[in-house]
Amino acid sequence: MNDPRIVSEPSLYRGLLGDQLDRLPGSLRRFHDSPRGGKALGTFRVVRSGGRIGGLVADLLGLPKAGDHLPVELEVVAEQGRERWFRRFPGKTLASKQWNRGGLLMESFGLGGFTNELKIEGSRMHHIQRTAYLAGVPLPRALAPYATGYVDGDETGWRVVVKIRVPLLGEIVAYDGRVEP
Repeated sequence: MNDPRIVSEPSLYRGLLGDQLDRLPGSLRRFHDSPRGGKALGTFRVVRSGGRIGGLVADLLGLPKAGDHLPVELEVVAEQGRERWFRRFPGKTLASKQWNRGGLLMESFGLGGFTNELKIEGSRMHHIQRTAYLAGVPLPRALAPYATGYVDGDETGWRVVVKIRVPLLGEIVAYDGRVEP
């Protein structure tokens, strides 16, 4: 029975996207619209490039090791307008916090972070990086790591595509895979 005195907040992504969230395919919409968070399982391919220095930078950033058909567990814990994301790769958990920062999705990984504009096109939700931060200070684009990515959903799950570049080294990690709730 619903108690009219209890007011539930919209999910983080509903707050950022409003009615645009309804344009996403069912599985992706339900996952991002849950005020309680969620879990999903999948398989990814992770590619590392940029040579030895790129590998060292990827390690320092806590990024996953290279491999094909890597099992991945995604867990999102929602708490008062914020979400904690845990991406569990074999031997590595990539953890972050997400929240709404002036209409952009803010995501922090320890001392680093970035804001993304979310844009829906068909079955895809693009993450378009706007600003990178180190210890809360905005970094000049010429010095900042840059991540691009999107999720492309259908009724049973979604594909995740992420590429991470750093100045002078180029792309150091790319991962691509499919997850299902």
